Amino acid sequence: MSVPVQTQKLLERIAMLLKVNVNDLLMESADPQETAAYWRAEMEGGLADAKDAVARALAQERQLEKQLQAAQTSIAKWDAKVDAALPAGDESRARAALNRKMTYERIAQDLQQKLDHHRQVTAKMKASVSALQEKAQDLTGPVRPVRSRSKSS
Repeated sequence: MSVPVQTQKLLERIAMLLKVNVNDLLMESADPQETAAYWRAEMEGGLADAKDAVARALAQERQLEKQLQAAQTSIAKWDAKVDAALPAGDESRARAALNRKMTYERIAQDLQQKLDHHRQVTAKMKASVSALQEKAQDLTGPVRPVRSRSKSS
């Protein structure tokens, strides 16, 4: 299973923001305050987008969990129908119920795989958001020393 394109682009944007060494940029900049403001806005925008994406991912995760639960309920329902048809001697009804049960088992297996994959992607997104939050907090601190160095030059 692949990561959706939109999620992949967001993760790439966060990775780019995390790789930026803002201190180096500020030292090389003609206007450190403007550069800091630009990167702060970029990080805040990336952070807002990332938080929205995590919220959507968590909602999708809950939806997958509900679908999986519904499939598991259907498995139990059709299993009970198989168990009821066999003692009654209704082999065709038992086979039909067994086929339905197997269909729901395949659906449940597919949903479980999707859910597991989705949880991994969501965890990666959460970790990226945390790292970006730390980087954004670090950005507010280094601006003053860089400005004071540029003024004293």
